[in-house]
Amino acid sequence: MRRVKNIALPAAQLLLFLLIVCAGRVSDAGVHHYIAKIRSWWQDSSISSSSSSSLQRSISFSDEDVDKLPEKERNVGSEKNPGMCQIPRQPEIVICEIGSGFLCVDSPPGGVDSEYFVMRGTIDMQGSVLAKLRIAVQHEYTKAISYVDTSSYDTSGCWDASRNSDRLCIDREGRYSVRVPLSSPGPHAVSISASRLSGDAVEKRIRTSRVVRPSLTDAQVIFSPDVKSSGTLDPGIVMVTLDLLPDCSFCDFIGASTGGLEVSVKNSTVGAGGEKREIACVTNVEQGGQGKFFVGVPVLPGDNELLIKVCNAATGDQCVLLKPYEFKVSGEVPKLEIISPPPHPSYDADQYPTISWDFRLGGGIECVDVQLNREEPRELCADPSGVFSAEIEPREGINIASMESKEGHQFSWTFGWGRIESPFSENGSMRVSKAAALSLSSGFLRNALVPFINNILGADEFTTLLASIFMGEPEADPSGDDGAKSTTSTEAVSIDGCEEKGAGPEYKIELAGIPQIGSIAISSFDLAEGEISIVLELENTRADLNVSTDADGDGLSDKDPLPLFVSFRKATVDLLVKRERKGDGDYLIFSSRHDDCSYKGKKYCKHIPSPLVLENIVGDASPFGHFIWCDVKRASSSVRETCKAFNSIHAQTAAVNDAILDAVNKLIYCGGSSYATGLMRGYLSMELPLGEEGGDGIFGGILPAIKLPLGFKLGGDSEITSKGLTAAIDLAVGNKKHFAGIPPGNMVESAGVILTSGDISSSYNRYSKGLGVSLLLDAVNALLYTGIAHGDGKSVKGLLDIDIHEPFFGKIGFDFVNECDAFEPVPGVKDSIPTLCYVRPRVMELLGSALSGYGYFTPKQPLLMAIRGNRALAPRLSVSSVEKMPVVPRSGDLNFSGDSEVPEGNLLEIQLGGVELSFYALEIDQSQPADRYGNLPIKLDSSGKPIIKSMRPKDPDPWKGQIVSFDVSALIGIEVGDFEMDESSESGYSIKIRTLSDRSRLLITPIEGTNATTIPSRRLISSLADQLMTALAAYSPKASAIAIPVPSNFSFEGQEDTVLGMTGLASIELGPDGIELAADDGSNRINILANIILEQMLHYSGEEKRFVLH
Repeated sequence: MRRVKNIALPAAQLLLFLLIVCAGRVSDAGVHHYIAKIRSWWQDSSISSSSSSSLQRSISFSDEDVDKLPEKERNVGSEKNPGMCQIPRQPEIVICEIGSGFLCVDSPPGGVDSEYFVMRGTIDMQGSVLAKLRIAVQHEYTKAISYVDTSSYDTSGCWDASRNSDRLCIDREGRYSVRVPLSSPGPHAVSISASRLSGDAVEKRIRTSRVVRPSLTDAQVIFSPDVKSSGTLDPGIVMVTLDLLPDCSFCDFIGASTGGLEVSVKNSTVGAGGEKREIACVTNVEQGGQGKFFVGVPVLPGDNELLIKVCNAATGDQCVLLKPYEFKVSGEVPKLEIISPPPHPSYDADQYPTISWDFRLGGGIECVDVQLNREEPRELCADPSGVFSAEIEPREGINIASMESKEGHQFSWTFGWGRIESPFSENGSMRVSKAAALSLSSGFLRNALVPFINNILGADEFTTLLASIFMGEPEADPSGDDGAKSTTSTEAVSIDGCEEKGAGPEYKIELAGIPQIGSIAISSFDLAEGEISIVLELENTRADLNVSTDADGDGLSDKDPLPLFVSFRKATVDLLVKRERKGDGDYLIFSSRHDDCSYKGKKYCKHIPSPLVLENIVGDASPFGHFIWCDVKRASSSVRETCKAFNSIHAQTAAVNDAILDAVNKLIYCGGSSYATGLMRGYLSMELPLGEEGGDGIFGGILPAIKLPLGFKLGGDSEITSKGLTAAIDLAVGNKKHFAGIPPGNMVESAGVILTSGDISSSYNRYSKGLGVSLLLDAVNALLYTGIAHGDGKSVKGLLDIDIHEPFFGKIGFDFVNECDAFEPVPGVKDSIPTLCYVRPRVMELLGSALSGYGYFTPKQPLLMAIRGNRALAPRLSVSSVEKMPVVPRSGDLNFSGDSEVPEGNLLEIQLGGVELSFYALEIDQSQPADRYGNLPIKLDSSGKPIIKSMRPKDPDPWKGQIVSFDVSALIGIEVGDFEMDESSESGYSIKIRTLSDRSRLLITPIEGTNATTIPSRRLISSLADQLMTALAAYSPKASAIAIPVPSNFSFEGQEDTVLGMTGLASIELGPDGIELAADDGSNRINILANIILEQMLHYSGEEKRFVLH
């Protein structure tokens, strides 16, 4: 800064100032040229003349020069950025932090409505010793200079918002602040220089203004093209010119030249379909002359409304407004309209063996490249009426078709095709036959499972197990969320020989306490074709019973029960479990080699299978060797005499034995067979809770709590052979109540899952190892749909309704500030920043630079990314093959890339159709400052959830105020390797999985009417799409496959108080030959075979024993 040494120079400057102001009214070009030279000399004589990296100098241009400016200087919009504001680039904003150099100055406000402003910044107090600080301020018109007193200063609270002092403040860390006086309205230049004991002095210069309220009239606004005319405009840019200081020089008292005046032109567009878009083009950069501002505003087809607003510090919130300018813009926004087939989420393969596809796009699009699934793209052109037509052959499952025009417009159509299983049909649920099968080999049954059961039966724990069974279930949680609740919905099945009545009263038998068993064991176990033979030996056993008559068969006792007890020194139960096929279906019969003729006269017996017969019982209930007796001590007064009579008669006749044995055997044969057969014909229903209802959800709150209605029954593939047993399971999923809350438009019979066609029976060698499991992936898909198609996605959410924001990550233990902002590499431990940092839910990470470049939000604006599952079309997981999943011919930008390596393992495909991905801005808590990294605090509601900042504030539903929504569909190929020994894994085994990027497709297309901005939707999603594709492609090379550890030992420690713990099961370990995994693309099944080793820890007379069974 030049020091003032005499009075002549400022006097001359003041004289010239008056001449220049007056000359501003002269129109002669020569005078203007002369005045321009004087202005240059004037500026050279002021303290703001020197260049500085922290000072953006104002450059003036004539009206003719504006159009000649290089684009990078003129505006930030261009033809390459359609729908973008065209405004001058903003000056760099400097925000000082500790470590910003010896001297740093925050960018000041462009204008203030007071006699001072607060200047802030930092001085390096750690690496240097401050010797002197000088601050000078000069009015740019009057050239009056004043100085700030820096002779002494405060040392604490310098940056506190509550600070109210004229004194300079410099704290020990180097933060400083000071009030800088502004003598009168107009622009001011401020110089701050600092010197140190060692090193060069540093000087910084800034500019600001003391302002008055601006004025604005319609005459000061020029539009190009002219929106004031009644004509219809073409889509593009309307250039708005504001001349706020006409016919005036050196009279900027509104902050125009210092960035203290903000001009905003907001355009609101309503399209033909009612979709609303808004953009506010804002600038504080003067251009083309004093007080002139140029704003290029994008206009779109439909009804447009421009609102012009001028604000500075003097206006506060009461900005100067002009009435809205309304006009129409011609043109048609291209959109997909499917004419044929009629709209359905899925199409039945029998009704639509092929699909005649007719559609319109509009917008003047004549030809598009169409790609169905992984087929070669082909060009398709519209007929003279604008209709595109194609005959397509869908594949089973989810199909995705993309359309891309030469102009860059993208569209997609996603649909299911095949055999549809819908919960909105007559069943009210989805039924999957042969959903799963569990096979146990005969060797495993004899050598492991039967000894396992016998060990339990002889252990101390068996007494506790009996108590838990016969003393009832633990008291349920009143909330009803204590576990899976089951009910039987099986049909009553009539069993041969069990339907006759009238031969005498029916007996009802109930246990009256915990049976006392001296010993019990399975003494024989054999398998044959269609039957299992089991012989059970009991010794020193007693059971108290309550026996009553039920003459009318209504299940209720006719009078007080007789207190009988069964007691024997030895008894043998000889049971046959048989599968029988009859004309009316399959039966599962609990039979025996004996029948009731073994203990009754042939005149009275009916050849009812009887596992318990008199000849296999040695009773000790009475001194006479009876196995049943009436306990007079337990008898009520009403039946005590009857009890005595019972014992008397029983001592003289076998009728009582016969009646009791009939009741017990009918319970096993009739009741057991009817129930087991019912399980093959009807469903055992249960409600499986995932997470606590009303709680945070499951997986740490990632997924909502939900209850899945399920039904199971034994399927037709169940078998009993000499090689082993197989229990095949048919599955029913969902019910009308569960699906009642989804939007009505999804309750159609074409909504649901696509089932596998053809033979879905498991064909693997199920008994080659001890354990075999076969899973039909249709069952997984039905479960997924049931979990997803729940609620409306707002108040009630399904399994794929996930709201992702920074507080969400905080709940699951990831703090972006600590993990990302404050990240410091630790060699060998944390070499690079966590991957999640690259998908932080903020504008710049998820949506790139477009929203900031177009002026909607700052780069650090927090976002909510809402994922909503498709409630009409379930994700589909299927087994595939190289032939079914070829390499994708590439077209368009949103496709994966990567080297092609032919897969050799099991192939799976994840088919994703129509998942909705929406982005919302979140409200900022204005009561809190940004943190030291510039992160903006999110405003939360009373329940601790982020509040949405709606882009459509007039709509009361904030979920309709998204920035933009996209439809996400994908066909993802995955290769699953075999189970392998892995020495690097503690588990001992691992399975490698890699993505097949060259055989995968990803389509992300905007949902019509959701983009609230003028930014092309494709630009908004390109950043996130690139990250998704890069991430999946990274795991595509075989060398980069993900190794998932598979435990070789499953421990059940800590389960001592559960039923599982009472069995003594300590662990299940994989055998030395590991696991065999096979995926069958013909039946769409995953088949697993393994030899397993059971470790059992039980107590006998208090002594612990360990068993290893295999």
